[in-house]
Amino acid sequence: MSRKVDPAKQARRRRALDSILFAQNDLISLVEKCGDLETATRAEVAGHPIGDEIVTRATLSRVALEGSLAALAQARQACAGIDVTVEVPDSEGRGE
Repeated sequence: MSRKVDPAKQARRRRALDSILFAQNDLISLVEKCGDLETATRAEVAGHPIGDEIVTRATLSRVALEGSLAALAQARQACAGIDVTVEVPDSEGRGE
């Protein structure tokens, strides 16, 4: 049997990849903003008990977002590897 690309499967995979890419772009922006917030917070309030707690939480937020970004990269790689072909009988169109 031979294989051919199924346009419907290919379109679903493209939509999924696009969605993951949009989410990655949003997360990249959030990671950058969280890093900026972490830096600004550290400069303003580090050295005080409550300030140190705020810095710690900002750092944990950034790290969590980076983990989500890594998971999305894995999802994108897995999605890109989805087979969008279907089997076509070799005898198709020959009346067998």
